[in-house]
Amino acid sequence: MGCDLHSADEIRPELQALQVGDRILLAPAEGAPWCEVAQIEAPTTLVLLGGDAGGPRTTWQWVLRPLGGGRRTRLLVCQRLERRMLRGLARRAEGRELIRGAGRPR
Repeated sequence: MGCDLHSADEIRPELQALQVGDRILLAPAEGAPWCEVAQIEAPTTLVLLGGDAGGPRTTWQWVLRPLGGGRRTRLLVCQRLERRMLRGLARRAEGRELIRGAGRPR
């Protein structure tokens, strides 16, 4: 993505009232990539959708699961790319050409 990402060292009040459809910038620069909030179930689940409609899309999911009777918490993180993007990555990694219009690699 080319973003200069940094983790927050504190709770950011402006990010505590997220709603489905909100955009989260991945960098402070103008024109920086962003993700859209696709699902939120506070305080356990956040799903972001990245990329432009019509282009490659990705989902990024964070889920908190209580363990040990609530004494511990497990963080599950999952990122998925669109099938079309994964096929394109496989094609390039294997050195295959794409047949235009057929949508399938040779």
